[in-house]
Order: sequence, then C-alpha cells, then structure tokens
Amino acid sequence: MRISKGRSFWLIGVIAAVFAGLFLSICIGIVHDASLQELHPADAIVVLALLSTLAGHHRYFRARLDHAYELFQLGMAPVVITSGGAAADPKFSEGGVGHDYLKRRGIPDSSLIAETQGSDTADRRSEWE
Repeated sequence: MRISKGRSFWLIGVIAAVFAGLFLSICIGIVHDASLQELHPADAIVVLALLSTLAGHHRYFRARLDHAYELFQLGMAPVVITSGGAAADPKFSEGGVGHDYLKRRGIPDSSLIAETQGSDTADRRSEWE
C-alpha cells in the first residue's frame, strides 16, 4: 500500500501536533506543580544569609525574612533562626539584623535565634558534623 505525498504531509502534521500537544501538557503540568507550596511543620525555620556582594542583597534578604515571618505566623515552627556573619561593618551581622527585623515584626525574642559567627556555610559545617 502506497501513501500519497499529500497524505504523508498530513500524517506528519498530525504526528507533530500530537507531540506538540504532549510537550505543552507536560510543560503546563511542571509549571503547575512548581507553583504548589507544600507546608510541613518543622522544629525551626532557618533564614540563610546572602552574599553581601549580591546585587539587590537587602531586598532578597528581606523577602526571605518576610517568608519566615509568614511561616511562623502559620505555626509551621516554634523558632526562627537567622544566620549570617558580619560583612564590611563588624558592628552588624546579617543574623543580628534579621533577628531584629523579625522581632520588630512581632516574633517574640524567645522564638528567635541569631547565628552571627560564621562568614559562610563552610565555616559552620564542622560544628554540624
């Protein structure tokens, strides 16, 4: 049985449309699943510091702190730990600034812990092992 040239283009078009539809449905599924936020209770909420050389550093750090505040308000954990050592100004550390910010937002001091000694995650790794 021989397929005419017109029908072969039609068949290729249908196959391409099926694959395009399948690809599109997979992409939509990925985007949908990525937008879901599964919340689970934990022992603590940890806010990791950011590199102070990162552009927009304060905005991103504040977004992390605000998210931790929201999780705390939902009762996801009884404690929030803010991390980050001192950068250019030794009087201030990211952990301390984060602690103070969350305290001003209404989280009790008894539910806040500021880790301010490390300059990066590798500095603190030996304590965790």
